[in-house]
Amino acid sequence: MRLMLLEMKRILKNPLFWISIALIFAFIYSQFGSGIDISDMDKPLPNQENYGITQTKDMSIIREKAIAQLLQEYSFNSYTTYPYGFYRQVELNDKKNLQIAKIISAISGTSIEEIQEIQKKQQSSLMNGEQTQHIMIAKAQDSISDQEFLDLMDKADELLGGGSFYSKKLIASQFGKRPKTYEEAIEDYELMINKDRVSGAYARLFCDYAGIIIGIIPIFLAVAIWFRDQRSKCQDLLFTRKTSSLKFIISRYLAMLILFSISLMVMGSYYNIQIIKEFGLNKVNPFYFYGYILIWLIPILAVLLSIGTFTTIATNSPSGILVMMIWWFLDVMNGFPGIKGGYGNSLILRHNIVGNTQIYLNNKTFIFINRGAYILFAIAILVISITIYNLKREGKVFVRGIHKK
Repeated sequence: MRLMLLEMKRILKNPLFWISIALIFAFIYSQFGSGIDISDMDKPLPNQENYGITQTKDMSIIREKAIAQLLQEYSFNSYTTYPYGFYRQVELNDKKNLQIAKIISAISGTSIEEIQEIQKKQQSSLMNGEQTQHIMIAKAQDSISDQEFLDLMDKADELLGGGSFYSKKLIASQFGKRPKTYEEAIEDYELMINKDRVSGAYARLFCDYAGIIIGIIPIFLAVAIWFRDQRSKCQDLLFTRKTSSLKFIISRYLAMLILFSISLMVMGSYYNIQIIKEFGLNKVNPFYFYGYILIWLIPILAVLLSIGTFTTIATNSPSGILVMMIWWFLDVMNGFPGIKGGYGNSLILRHNIVGNTQIYLNNKTFIFINRGAYILFAIAILVISITIYNLKREGKVFVRGIHKK
């Protein structure tokens, strides 16, 4: 405990820690704003023009929209893809474009000749996308199973070089959107009131914004603290101390984890207090914010700090920054399709909306498994870090400035 408190004092004196906190808060503030938008909790009224969009796994809806979109892109030989999150317009050669036509034919039951005729009409503006969709739906084959449909669309994605919304992974997120009904809007509203107690709905949005920024910023402090020991030759002195490698590394690691966690709790309190003021203590659960931060965000910090610790100890370099930047970029880009409630295997979970409570409830168990797995991963990385550090202290692996035994 004494060693951990000493490390905490050192971190609090480090300007990089305060810069990190400022950047994290500035990002959350820029996204969340100075105050919460209470209009998100307005009760839906009958005959409203719009109740928002909801995701569905109804394959009939997914098939209708995907077929029409693929035919439209085929007609102009201009396909939109997002490899690694970057926009890319793809133009296929005649051979590959014919393969796309064959896929459309197999899915829709329309002959290649008819598809090419539709292509000509669309190119000459004689037919719009809605007309195309009606033709494709009317000719769709019942004999094509949903699995066969997904396999064919996945093949189209391969022809495009990957990164399109036709892939099995992304097709539902893109083409499974439909307008929310009044009944569904009321159901979601009641869930936010009764299950989320208002606080949970806003806490998920807070964690969405916070998760993005803490998925990268703390790595700089973690690497800097360990790398400074090597640059200043302080590591040679630390190697000779009686304090065990286990105690030293865990103390420093927990010091960083606790200070960042407290900072997140304080930031969350800024919005939590606003929610209590707006809705009243009897309508909210003030503890939900801290529960979400603990479960949703702390595992991200745990992984980042363990990666920073491991890479710096193992390589004697700040390579952990590059490792985490690549991981962060791929994680954020891959999580974009599920931005309204994406609960894949990502370290950074997404839920960029006030509401969609049922989606969260449906995936609650998986979220706990996901977070628990990353905590175990962080612990495993720490154990390896301690082992390597101990071997260096014993002179069994090369350490700059210290000779092997």
